[in-house]
Amino acid sequence: MLSYYFQGEKCGDNSNMILMKNNLLLTGKLKGMTENTGKVKIPKEKTDAKSVVTTVITVANMLQVPSNETDTVYRFSAKTMSEGVLVLVSVSVEEEAANIVVNCEKMVIGTMLLKDLKSLLAKS
Repeated sequence: MLSYYFQGEKCGDNSNMILMKNNLLLTGKLKGMTENTGKVKIPKEKTDAKSVVTTVITVANMLQVPSNETDTVYRFSAKTMSEGVLVLVSVSVEEEAANIVVNCEKMVIGTMLLKDLKSLLAKS
């Protein structure tokens, strides 16, 4: 498994609502070829918020973005250290399965990040 080192988005004085709206707007811009999706079965003990957030942060240094959606949707945002390319991750947990969406302009980064997230979430 690779380790991904990203720069977390700076919060500054912005409120959580601005961060959330900005994340959703950027996700809309990065749809299509720059989107990688996957579904993975996860152990029941890893379906809580702490486990999901810890798993994503273990794989990639990302900032969790607040979400006003249900308690089972977790959003993350970062930029690559080298080129400043935006990377967005969304994990939606439903019972013992997780839907993962990775948006990134660099297809290789998005594909590898999705593969690593799926393998770590599936481990018990």
